[in-house]
Amino acid sequence: MRKLNIRLGGGYDVLIGGGILSMCGEKARELLPRAEKAVLVCGNTVSGLYADAVGKYLRDAGFEVYRFVYTGGEVSKNAATYISLLEFMAESRLCRDDLVIALGGGVTGDIAGFAAAGYMRGVALINIPTTLLSMVDSSVGGKCGIDLSAGKNLAGAFHQPRLVICDTETLNTLPAAVMCDGYAEVAKYAMLCKPELLSLGSGDIEEIIYLSLLAKRDYIEGDERDMGKRAFLNLGHTVAHAIERLSDYKVSHGKAVAMGLAVVSGHEPTLCSYLTAHGLPTEMHYDVDELCKLMINDKKRSGDRITLVVCSSVGRCELRTVNVSELKEFLFGGAK
Repeated sequence: MRKLNIRLGGGYDVLIGGGILSMCGEKARELLPRAEKAVLVCGNTVSGLYADAVGKYLRDAGFEVYRFVYTGGEVSKNAATYISLLEFMAESRLCRDDLVIALGGGVTGDIAGFAAAGYMRGVALINIPTTLLSMVDSSVGGKCGIDLSAGKNLAGAFHQPRLVICDTETLNTLPAAVMCDGYAEVAKYAMLCKPELLSLGSGDIEEIIYLSLLAKRDYIEGDERDMGKRAFLNLGHTVAHAIERLSDYKVSHGKAVAMGLAVVSGHEPTLCSYLTAHGLPTEMHYDVDELCKLMINDKKRSGDRITLVVCSSVGRCELRTVNVSELKEFLFGGAK
């Protein structure tokens, strides 16, 4: 098992290994000796796979367990699900000493984290990511939130977890397409500062997760509120969020990120080969004018300017601020 400490909030550990899901109860009890209740948040698919086992581990550690199951997927990451979860927490009589557990992928972590941040002005959160994408990215760093009709992640908070448990055995139940999505975020870290990730194979999954989170830690520590260096983690994401919205979220986050990375790197050959090898697209077929209109609503916009992360080569990225009127030419040249 690998362990990585994140120095944000009060500080917390990320545990990475196979078969470590069973540790969740005892670890939660160590962290929260006064807690009595745990609200377990999961989508319907993950609920059928792991919620019974996680619930047992928590009850064995002395917790009363309440399970909140939502439909799952990006379309559920909205105000209605958020309010339903808050009401469920209140009906379960959750107290400030108690616990919320996010069991699932990035959407679950976003919804559960935002609810944990908002309920009684903040209750403890433990993340148990079950997708590669959430293990290498969204489960760490404290960002959480929901989508609004105007755009993705426009309502949210910073709420650090108390612990993150990445059980790599949960990846064995992922559909191949969902597993591939995670490699888009791995590619992001490779382009930012860890080019060695591009040479690791699927048999090195613990190392892939560890190195990706090591890279993320370097960007988030000291910039919890995303006011400086953390902006680099947006690499490829401004384009990706626009693709997701334009497709009505029919394109997965990982595939959208892959296309976004290809755009902002000028279709760098090594990157594109890696993405293709992992079943991810590098070309997109969307109206660039429509994409740019959606990108202008991104959180990174300030007045009539927007800040983008661009790559000149593997491991070399920089922040570039451009006028919104120049966005199309900057990203797509003469594309129509």
